[in-house]
Amino acid sequence: MVLLFFTRLALYLLAFLIPIIHPAIVIAYDLPGWWLWFVLIPGEMAIAFFLAPPRLKLKYWLAAALGLLVFSFFISGFGSYFLLFITGGAAAFLLTLLIFKVGSICQAVAVFEQIFILFIYYVLLNFSRASEEIASESSGITQIILLLIVVTFITHGVVLYISAFKGRGGKRGRREAVFLLSFLLPLVLFLVFIIPKNY
Repeated sequence: MVLLFFTRLALYLLAFLIPIIHPAIVIAYDLPGWWLWFVLIPGEMAIAFFLAPPRLKLKYWLAAALGLLVFSFFISGFGSYFLLFITGGAAAFLLTLLIFKVGSICQAVAVFEQIFILFIYYVLLNFSRASEEIASESSGITQIILLLIVVTFITHGVVLYISAFKGRGGKRGRREAVFLLSFLLPLVLFLVFIIPKNY
């Protein structure tokens, strides 16, 4: 489960790091934006996963999650980020709780979460084609990002699959996951590298 948490976190962080590492995507983060995407949401994920009972008593666990959210208001105030802080922080905590603490039946939530993150990747990478000249100049970094996305998605998917079937023919699940990975990874890498250079 710890590995699943970190592959999920990697998927999330990579999505919001793309505007920083890709020269053709001009999305500037202000201080509340940095706090929201890189402190509050990952922090609520970590609190929901690592500090959950029995590690902390229920009241202290909830107090930690609420405390980070309340402290965040010193960053956002009651401006445009106020609702984003509430919804983003609460969603990060509750989704992590559903995926990791409620039971394997709720791990289906992680699949829909992956689809949503994939949509974010798609939108961001489309921004990189806003200017054909810049898109051409940054084609190398685009393909590196695509490769990272593919590897991260496959890794997360395999770990999610193994976690979902843990205790229910786990060895068989691991064999199937390895087989799936050995088939999909070369295929997807091939598709990544035949993408036109000006993508």
